[in-house]
Amino acid sequence: FEYGVTLSNLASVATQAGDIREAIDVSRRQLEVFEHALGSDHPFVTLALYNSAITLYSAGRLDAAWARMPVAVNRMTKLVAERGERS
Repeated sequence: FEYGVTLSNLASVATQAGDIREAIDVSRRQLEVFEHALGSDHPFVTLALYNSAITLYSAGRLDAAWARMPVAVNRMTKLVAERGERS
């Protein structure tokens, strides 16, 4: 889990530095680590998927970004709805 958080930070740094290729690679690894450690339905996995889509969008890889974005948004919507039910 901590490794996934570190990868998230590294992806952000790479993006800010303009190294989009590195950011994409690190984002992919982060998503894999979180999925393995937490399961595909965990909120951190959803956030990693969303961040990956944003990184791909920044790189101009629109098809890949748009393929991931609806999945991330649907998962986020589900998480918000579940939180509302628990309140």
